Amino acid sequence: IQPLDMTDTSDWCQLQLAIATTDGCTNSSSAQGNDIRAAVVSFAGTTQEGEAYTDIAVSVGDQPMQIPSSWGAFRPNELHAMAFLNEKKCLSMEIRSAHVCVGIHIPTYSAMSGDKVNPSTPICKHMAIFMRWFIKHSRDEWSYPYMSELVDAPTDSTPFLSSALYQVVPPIPSSAAGDAFTPSPNLLPTLRRYQKAAIAWMLERERPPHVPSGPPPPFSIVEAVRAKSGVTYNPFTCHFSTAAIHGSAPPWSGVRGGILADEMGLGKTVQVLACILSHPSPAMDHVHAVEPSRVPRRAAANLVERSCVCNCPDDDVHGWIECKRCRVWQHRLCTGFQSSLDQPFYCEGCLRHVDPDWAIPSTLIISPESIHKQWEREILRHTRPDSLSIMTYGGIKALRQRLKGRPSAQWKYCRAPELAKFDVVLTTYEALRDDLHHVSDASSSCLRRRKRYRIVASPLTHVTWWRICMDEAQLVENTQAKASLMALALKSTLRWCVSGTPFSTDLWEVYGTLAFLQVQPPCFQDKAWWRAVMGRFASSSPRLGEVVQGLMWRNEKKDVVDQINLPPQTVETSWLRLSEIETHFYNQQMEECTKHRKPTDSKEITVAMFNSLLRLRQACCHPQVWPTVGSHGLRALDENRPMSMDDVLTEMMLKLLILFDPI
Repeated sequence: IQPLDMTDTSDWCQLQLAIATTDGCTNSSSAQGNDIRAAVVSFAGTTQEGEAYTDIAVSVGDQPMQIPSSWGAFRPNELHAMAFLNEKKCLSMEIRSAHVCVGIHIPTYSAMSGDKVNPSTPICKHMAIFMRWFIKHSRDEWSYPYMSELVDAPTDSTPFLSSALYQVVPPIPSSAAGDAFTPSPNLLPTLRRYQKAAIAWMLERERPPHVPSGPPPPFSIVEAVRAKSGVTYNPFTCHFSTAAIHGSAPPWSGVRGGILADEMGLGKTVQVLACILSHPSPAMDHVHAVEPSRVPRRAAANLVERSCVCNCPDDDVHGWIECKRCRVWQHRLCTGFQSSLDQPFYCEGCLRHVDPDWAIPSTLIISPESIHKQWEREILRHTRPDSLSIMTYGGIKALRQRLKGRPSAQWKYCRAPELAKFDVVLTTYEALRDDLHHVSDASSSCLRRRKRYRIVASPLTHVTWWRICMDEAQLVENTQAKASLMALALKSTLRWCVSGTPFSTDLWEVYGTLAFLQVQPPCFQDKAWWRAVMGRFASSSPRLGEVVQGLMWRNEKKDVVDQINLPPQTVETSWLRLSEIETHFYNQQMEECTKHRKPTDSKEITVAMFNSLLRLRQACCHPQVWPTVGSHGLRALDENRPMSMDDVLTEMMLKLLILFDPI
């Protein structure tokens, strides 16, 4: 190890470890007058392929010096990291009296790693390995809330279990705020105590955020701080800093909303309606103080250009109306615009220039198609007549298919002013998915870029909603799905995820939910940060649980059983036997699931095992329930009748004939 000058302590991050000679005497006496700084630190072993350094030795002249057990056993990768960093002039080891001083030269490392530190570069990888050893041996000098994260990356593939997140959220069957809550007189049902407690929490979450005073909470800290020098080290980016850390607000401080995750059957729909009625939007005025610039015509001034949202060029009995900005004529029926001397008419494209973020007092409720009508029925059932105005938005694609290019008053609902007239707008994830093709910026309405048929931009992304509620929010947790991309593009003041099972076994689905809630930095600056901080240590670090704990409300039936008056649960077990055909089919799937698995003594449960168990359970239900694994799967269940066991046998025999006699 090449010694480096560490006299300028301001540039070095140093650690001193005790050392003793083989005979137990002090270094100064055993050196017999020799300069202790002339000691040589050596690593034994080779770094050829398949080998590495295996030991460390210290000697003064011909006399070896013992490495005490308090140092801990050096691993080959730690010794190799020290050797690499010493070669790059970033690390030095020096004998001082009865100690070994290990130091990191921060300016040299920062210069070599660059301004934008890349953790995947060799120098950063070796620094990460060394700093884990360094902090472990000077734990008392460092401040970091999650020491379990300062370890090598986990080598197992233990699946993420959502039940772990549910357990960190304590049940709250009642609260003082809930008991003091008075629901709106427009809400018809009588609320139970646990429902009042949940609504009071929702209303508190919807209040404007405040910046907390004092130190930042532990889960927002990603840098280890050395108290005596003020040096900070980020174990995820491998970046050093000498600047003092300023307290940051909790990741959820800017989130107005959260996750309502009461168990199915506890009345989440009523709780959402109570929140809507108890906290309506303040009044919103839209006055266009600045006159938007006009778009120049492409043709002669006397040419009348027609381009309606319905894409029908024919005349209509209600006549035409001209956009003040682009001077394109549309059917008056399709715009729904009422003549006014005070308000000029702008087409739906030019409205995005006039007011790019049109704030409206409406609540958007997104649900699966299967329960879309149920929301409308529940609103009518649990609220007084005319207390909430409701509108159903089916999407531009569905509207075109239904109207087939005819002028219609229904086209007016593609305009922000029309959506603003309703208290609640209902839509589906399927409509979000289809409207993704109609997300357009304001410049698309320019005449010079107009295509043959008018492209109508989705009104969902033009407006800023007062509140967005996603029912069964786990359906959009995959941030690459079309419905998810559309949901992330929506703007609102308040945001809620409503689901009895908000998270599944995929950690990225948790990311999707929190991304929709727009949890503020540092947690969600980019996916690489999530992968490094949350992804690697989700099972071993409590950081993610502490983030979710402040955002989620969850009660289960067992927590409020005294309030819901359910009869005692009765469990009846009926054992069924598979027929010979079903047994044969199941054994085929079992063989397909296990033939690629090597026998091992490990008790580790992997995601692939969960998938195999799912396929086997489906095979027990019926061979058609799901396209099964391998080449033995049968056609999926569709609109036709289910296959009988004779049909299953016939198809299995056909597959066998094709397999062994393809001609």
